[in-house]
Amino acid sequence: MDLSLPLYADNPFESFTEEVTFSYLKKEKDLGEDVFARFYVYNDEQNFFEFVLVKGKTTLEEDSEFIGIYRVFEDKLIVGVPKG
Repeated sequence: MDLSLPLYADNPFESFTEEVTFSYLKKEKDLGEDVFARFYVYNDEQNFFEFVLVKGKTTLEEDSEFIGIYRVFEDKLIVGVPKG
């Protein structure tokens, strides 16, 4: 085992889809059921999904609170992205 790699690198997603990665992100970041992805995009060059997360009753901007921007890579690495 290569100790320079994070532990999750040996356990990639079996199905790398928006639904699977979003569920994984919510679980790993301990986000509640009232957190939604207002927007997501797949980057095929670097192989990640980027999610803009909000909390609220709906995904409408006036009804929600910004939570953060996260990238989820196929090897299960989660990276927070600064807003702006």
